[in-house]
Amino acid sequence: MKKLIVLSAAFFSFNALAHIDCLVGDYTNAQGKKVFSVTEQHHSGILTNTQTGEQITLNVMKEKQILSLWKQMHWATRSAQDAECGADKKIKNVVCEISNADVEPKFNHSSNIYLNEMNELILVSHKD
Repeated sequence: MKKLIVLSAAFFSFNALAHIDCLVGDYTNAQGKKVFSVTEQHHSGILTNTQTGEQITLNVMKEKQILSLWKQMHWATRSAQDAECGADKKIKNVVCEISNADVEPKFNHSSNIYLNEMNELILVSHKD
């Protein structure tokens, strides 16, 4: 039984890292200016604002949290399918990689979005 618990914990930790891993890198706005970067730290990510230097801890969002956010923002829920997102504890400063971006017109075919703490949607490009 102990081995099963240890293996389950290891599997969960690996999955959490794998999801944050897809968000790691530099993000630029429509003008090509770097606005923030995401780095890994343990089982979370650190978003560093390029202009202010502020660092925000991101945790992987669960599917239920992602769907709730999409509903709150009035976005097409089908666009949330297979989305990988990280957010701070308040579910602000949300960074997402989206597979079905074409379903939501506000995403303008962008596969990466950033929702800042004031719920302003920013389309970003992601570079590893």
